[in-house]
Parts: sequence; structure tokens; C-alpha cells
Amino acid sequence: MSAFEGQLHGEGQPGAGTPTRAEFISGSLVVAATAARVPASRITVTPGGFNQDEVVLSWADGPREWALMVMAPDAKRALVAQAPQELSPKLRQWQRSVSFTRNFWLTVATGSGVATLALGIGIWQYDAVVAWTAAHLSAENERRLGRSVMNGVRREGHLVESGLALDTVRDIGARLTKDSTRKYEWYLKDDPSINAFALPGGFVVVHTGLVHAVGSADELAGVLAHEVQHVEQRHALRALLYQLGWASVLTAVLGDPGTATTLALLQVGNLKFSRDLETQADTLGVEALRRAGIPPESMAAFFRRMKEGSGGGAPPAWLSTHPDTGDRITAIEAMAAAPCFSCVPLSNDMAAVRESLYADGLMRRPAKEAPSP
Repeated sequence: MSAFEGQLHGEGQPGAGTPTRAEFISGSLVVAATAARVPASRITVTPGGFNQDEVVLSWADGPREWALMVMAPDAKRALVAQAPQELSPKLRQWQRSVSFTRNFWLTVATGSGVATLALGIGIWQYDAVVAWTAAHLSAENERRLGRSVMNGVRREGHLVESGLALDTVRDIGARLTKDSTRKYEWYLKDDPSINAFALPGGFVVVHTGLVHAVGSADELAGVLAHEVQHVEQRHALRALLYQLGWASVLTAVLGDPGTATTLALLQVGNLKFSRDLETQADTLGVEALRRAGIPPESMAAFFRRMKEGSGGGAPPAWLSTHPDTGDRITAIEAMAAAPCFSCVPLSNDMAAVRESLYADGLMRRPAKEAPSP
């Protein structure tokens, strides 16, 4: 039988996946990019893509997780034609899901409220529809959506499982969210870029590059306080629904967010918020620092460090998706100006944390360490 083409996602693969050919031989999936032979019994079939009409074959290889995304119509037909009998029920379920999605939108388009819905889902009202969806999505489904995307991040690999840096992120994060009704999970990703991002439901990912770049534990807390507010105010949910489009809105409403994972792999970490949402995250983040007894000016201190460190060049990834840094520093300094008599600097030793990053091979030691300001 002829092979079919797809995009392979998994540890060590680029965000968009690696183009590869695959075929079924003697009941096992053979993937050219990895030379892997995966028994059909170990394969999970889920829908993917913007319209949920693509096939995602997933499997685990020890601690590593893999996904083969089959997108082209010819490739999907070849997959269905040569799949072993054991996969037939799973593929039929995928086909039913595709039919359901198409019928869902056909029903919407031909229903009695078509005129109202056309205005509601028009491009000029897209922001409002996304905001409405985010506001009405249950906390349980928001958590499920966030976990589904987090599983995709985990599938990409490079998450740090233990160490002083991860413990420090979790320690500071727990202090900032101790009074939250949400359950937070903190992750450290082996990535030298200065970045952090929050996912719906309380999942926060911090890059090792950010941990290395901060001048103090208080500055790290300032960044985390900002990201926490993107979760608390459901900014992360709105941004994810907006960028992933109607596929994620549909799966969120239907209570099956797992099918949005493959799209999220291409977007997560690059979520952009409006100026108003960023300002709100700054404002509420400063308040959260005060409540946690952490000096609130630490948020502005981090922004100053990043602005000065860029030397007039391109800012770090975490700032490049945000509004003007100078304006934000001025605003945050004004908000943090009021005395906080209960605030004391955190005791976490960031010098020791940086040393642990070097010792664990997560960051390369600079030729000459610059003195801390």
C-alpha cells in the first residue's frame, strides 16, 4: 500500500512539526522520520485542525509522546484505506466527529436565528463573541482546555522535571496564588529566551532564560504576578480562543477541548493581549504583590532591566508582545509608589538558582558574569 504524508510532533521536533511519510506494515505504523514501528493498539485517534477534519495519530514511547497530524485529503484517504482493522472503530469515531462539526455549523447557518447569528459572529463582532464565550465557559472546561494545551507543550519536550530553579518558581508562585480559588501548576521549560506564558485554568510556564535574567527573586515574582492575573481575569482564555479561532470556541463549548491541542502547539507562548488587558494585568499584579508581602516596585525593576539590557535593540520575547515598555514602567512605578510596610524582599537565593542552571546544563555560563545591580 502507498505511504501517506503527515507532520510529526514530539520531543525535538519544531513547533510546526516535521514533514514525514508513514504507512502501516503488518498492523504497525511505520514513521519514516523516526523509523519507529508503533502497534495499532497503542495509537489514539483524535480530530485536529481548524475545522476538526484532520486526523491526529498519537502514541507514547516511554516518557516521550508523539503525534502524527495527517492533513491532506489524499493522505487521509490513504490512511483510512490501509489502516488495520484494530484502528477502524477509532477512525469511524473521527469521521463521525467531522460530520458532527459540519452539521453543527450547517444547523447554525440555517436556523431561525441566522440573521442575528450572522451579526453576532461577523468579523466586526468576533472580539465580543470570544469575550462572551470566555465569560460563560465553566471553570471545569476552562481547566480542561488549559490542560489539553499543556499536554501539547509537554509533548514538545524540554520541560524541566526537578531542580532548584523549578522549586523556586513553584515557591514564589504558590505565595502569589495562596488565596486563589484556582489550582495552579507551575512548569519550567528549558529555553534560553526570556519568556513566560499562562494558559487557561492555571497552568504557567516559565523559560529558564527568564529565571536566569532576573536580578532578584522579587523581579521574578513581578513577572509571575503579571502572568497570574492573565489567568485570574481569564485573559489567557480569551487570547487562546481568539488566536485558535472557531475550532477552539466550538470544542470549548462542546466540552471537548482536547481537539484544539495541535493548533495550540503553533500558538502557545505567543499569545498577545490588548493594551487594556496588559494594563489590567500590571495593575492587579502590583496589588497581588502587595497582598503577598512582596515589594511591588519589583515589577517595574524587571522592566527597567530588560529595557536597559536591550540596548535600544529588539526587546526580549516576553516584552516584544507587550505595549511600550517605557510607558508601562512609568505607570507601574506610580502604582507601586504607596508604601507597603508589610512587604519584605523574598529570601530565595537567585545566585544559587543561576548556579543550578549552569550545573544542570540548562544555561551556558557567560564568559564574564556581570555584577548584579
